Amino acid sequence: MSDTASEIHSQGDARCGVKTPQDKGADEAPDSTKSLRDRILESGSQARGWTQKIGRRWRSAFSVPAEKMTSSGSLQGVSIANSELRRRMDQVAGIFFTAFNAALVEEDFAALMEAVERIPSDQRFPAVEGMAAGAVAADALMFGGDRFRACMAAAGAKYPAFMHLGAGLGLAKAPWRRSAVLKHCDPVHRPLVFDGIGFMDTLFKTKRVLRGWRSVRGGFPAQMYDQGVGRALWFVVGGTVDRFATTVRTFDESRHAALWTGLGVPLSCTDTTSTNELSMATHAAGPHLAHLAAGAAFAAAEHSKFGSVAPHTALAVAMFAGTDAEGAKQLIGQIREQLPAESSEVPLYETWRRDVQTALGRMLSSRGRG
Repeated sequence: MSDTASEIHSQGDARCGVKTPQDKGADEAPDSTKSLRDRILESGSQARGWTQKIGRRWRSAFSVPAEKMTSSGSLQGVSIANSELRRRMDQVAGIFFTAFNAALVEEDFAALMEAVERIPSDQRFPAVEGMAAGAVAADALMFGGDRFRACMAAAGAKYPAFMHLGAGLGLAKAPWRRSAVLKHCDPVHRPLVFDGIGFMDTLFKTKRVLRGWRSVRGGFPAQMYDQGVGRALWFVVGGTVDRFATTVRTFDESRHAALWTGLGVPLSCTDTTSTNELSMATHAAGPHLAHLAAGAAFAAAEHSKFGSVAPHTALAVAMFAGTDAEGAKQLIGQIREQLPAESSEVPLYETWRRDVQTALGRMLSSRGRG
């Protein structure tokens, strides 16, 4: 390798958060991201020809320093008093942006997927989302390409929800790529892209979102967008149910149901949520309890793909939905199998979500909670 090529390789890897021989004094990154950092180095050594190498260097210039994207760094709208929740959020952000940086310079997404699969199962979901977001960003930076298509081919069948959510996270920063991304999404999970956009907008355009602004307007996409807003709003308000409920009331009433659906995801998937907070959410949701339960049930079903359902997730599903996590997973699977092959005027995912919510609502009513 020539001196110039060596410099390109070294500078690109440094920007992606990977230690090079010149970084002897750098601190070690968390072990959970080692496979991703190794893959960045491998992908650099496998780059062929000046076109790939220059393209890789160009994209690496836009990599994100993971240590800066934390609740105490660039996430200015997030103020979390709970130190454990803040630690967990920062860990998730670190994994996400390391995967994002890896996808940004990747050409072989099957190899990157293998690296993602080596991450501990309970920490894998942000890596999947980061991989999808990075692929979207890479195509945007190259003014086209098929990296997202290749990424979806590598991971979409196994982790469809997280891939589509991740695509939305990427599109929040590259909205002009929306039609190009949506055509590679599967017909069932495609609406989750708008959930991802809502989540990212809420974290990085917090003040505008809290004033009622949204970048997706009208119809079912807007409802999914609001679900993502609800997911992120939990962190923006500091991880407390009372502040979440108070903030939701400042939004137009037509948006409340989707916001409560979104809350079901972090409440069920964050191991720092106390039983008291879960109980408060059950009562604060009021007429939207079935929406909260549906959000938790879908989250539990998706996270079960990484292994067994965590105890805190099972507890949240039981408290919100009145059934165990396995029962919720089976319900979601059964309703999924009953979906038509093609959508009509209502997107397939919306039909799926509504039917699950209706079924959970009946279960809650039979127990005198709905």
